[in-house]
Amino acid sequence: MPRDLTAPQLTAVAARQVNACLFAQLDFATVLRVSNLPFAYTWGGFAWTGLGDFGAAAPIYETASGEVKGVALTLSGVPNELIATSLAEDYQGKRCQIWFALMDDANALIGTPIRVYFGRIDTMAIESRADQSAITVTVEPPTVDWMRPRAGRFNNEDQQNRWPGDRGLEHVADMVEVDILWGRS
Repeated sequence: MPRDLTAPQLTAVAARQVNACLFAQLDFATVLRVSNLPFAYTWGGFAWTGLGDFGAAAPIYETASGEVKGVALTLSGVPNELIATSLAEDYQGKRCQIWFALMDDANALIGTPIRVYFGRIDTMAIESRADQSAITVTVEPPTVDWMRPRAGRFNNEDQQNRWPGDRGLEHVADMVEVDILWGRS
């Protein structure tokens, strides 16, 4: 998928040293905004918690056919008292977005960060240790949902379950055995 870089971003990429970072937003009940910077940062009107070495993201890539693969985000150094909160969180299906940003030596953004990944949270694995733990969240792209079978019927009962009071399919059962002759008068 092509992404357009601004002239300053192209200049930064061509430089001998490139300062880059990732921003990730996970839409839990309380939205979690983190970056892999070693300090807190404000971007887009939001405060982003800097995780530094405590955060990691698996490589984000596309196949040659353009298919986007899932990604895993890991947060290590989590105090054990927060594990219970994580286990109680209703996380599955929540949105996740990841942006790639270039920064200058003064830690100012060069251009606007580019959203490189969007998906929905699938699983959350917790690795428990004596004093601190690690949480890994896997995120799947929207195309995964296209592969899921849809369990729906074109009948009045299914329509009433989805849209109570809708009468659009109430006569479908009556039409099953009807012979319709086309092209004759």
